Amino acid sequence: MPYFTYYGSSTDCTDTWSSLFNITAAQIQQDYEEYRRKREQQDLMMEQMWQEEQERIDKMDELRRDKEKYPLFFLKEGIV
Repeated sequence: MPYFTYYGSSTDCTDTWSSLFNITAAQIQQDYEEYRRKREQQDLMMEQMWQEEQERIDKMDELRRDKEKYPLFFLKEGIV
C-alpha cells in the first residue's frame, strides 16, 4: 500500500507551488532596494564610528608626543 496517492497532473503541482511562493519580480526588486538602503545606512554608520575612533587615537598619540616634548609642563599642571 502506498504512503501517498497523487491525483492530478504535474501542472497542479506547479500551480500549488506558485501559489505558495507568489512573489513577483517587482516585490523582489523592492526587497532588494530596501536591503541595499539598509546596508548603505549601516556602512555610513560604521564609517562614522571608525572616523571617531581614529580621531580619538590621533588625539591620544598627539598627547603622548606632547608629553615627551614638554614633560615639565605636564608634571607642573598635574596632567597624567
